[in-house]
Amino acid sequence: FTATGAAGAAAQLQVQTQPSSSAQSGVALATQPAVRLADVFGNLVTTNGTVVTAALALGGGTLGGTLTANTVSGVATFTNLSISGPSGTYAIRFTSGSLTPDTTAAITIGAGAASRLAVVTQPSTTAQNAVAFAQQPRVQVQDAANNPVAGVRSVTVAINTGGGTLGGTATINTDASGLATFTGLSITGTTGGRTLVFSSAGLTSIVSGTVTITAGAPTQMAVNAGNSQTAIAGSAVATAPSVVVRDVSNNPVSGVAVTFAVASGGGSVLPVAAVNTNA
Repeated sequence: FTATGAAGAAAQLQVQTQPSSSAQSGVALATQPAVRLADVFGNLVTTNGTVVTAALALGGGTLGGTLTANTVSGVATFTNLSISGPSGTYAIRFTSGSLTPDTTAAITIGAGAASRLAVVTQPSTTAQNAVAFAQQPRVQVQDAANNPVAGVRSVTVAINTGGGTLGGTATINTDASGLATFTGLSITGTTGGRTLVFSSAGLTSIVSGTVTITAGAPTQMAVNAGNSQTAIAGSAVATAPSVVVRDVSNNPVSGVAVTFAVASGGGSVLPVAAVNTNA
């Protein structure tokens, strides 16, 4: 006699087509997975309409795309799955009701397309007027999942709030790690808070933390009070002479020792000790 074997009832899922072994974060897998229905012996069960669901089995990212596919002649073919997350190793697991699930081989995810800037080193929180920040900012080009993106890009910095003039090199190219490291940045202007904004063509800009500008080095002095008085020699004048010491942006500078002495006409000024400027 002759007997023809036929598949039994569906009992398990099997990955028939493995997805790409490597892919970019947030980018659809070049090779999409296909999953087959099988009986306990691994025979293909050619059932239509069985829903197969995909989910991440390994890795801390997000599985994107259409996460379900229906079987056609026993095979569910996915079309636009992608994985978004930190660079690393991932795997996809397929389930359908009570059927034994199956999992793909490892998928290595690397950085996706550049989409944003991130400040990885903030500039100094305080800085003197017209003096380079002690801590210079570093900005990184990243994808949507915060992975560093290699490749040369120009990153430009400008004053975002507070006004003044930004000194130093305002445009820097990124290195192999996607980092733009600034040097020599300074702000010249009135004392107070500032923020910086970093930008690069086609990417979302980022704003720094606040940099508080304090008075810079003293550069100038002006008479404040007590000019053109008359007094008896050896006695105190009615209005104590005073001067204001300022930096290059006319910010008052405290703690500067000022000596008062006779400029013409002879004699001496008492006391002879220097006087420090107040706040």
